[in-house]
Amino acid sequence: MLCSDGVWEFINPKTVCATIYQNDSDLKKAAIELAQQSWKRWLHNEINVVDDITVMIFNLKVLK
Repeated sequence: MLCSDGVWEFINPKTVCATIYQNDSDLKKAAIELAQQSWKRWLHNEINVVDDITVMIFNLKVLK
């Protein structure tokens, strides 16, 4: 998982990992959820200001 500071500003690592774990069968859904949650938290805490929000999740499992 790779996230810009726009995500880490208001979402802690434990929450990010939990979100990914809960959506491990659909990593695209997890990335969208994290980006949306980050957006909402930015607008709630910093009126009219949102920093860059980038989320990338890679599945590195070895397929046999």
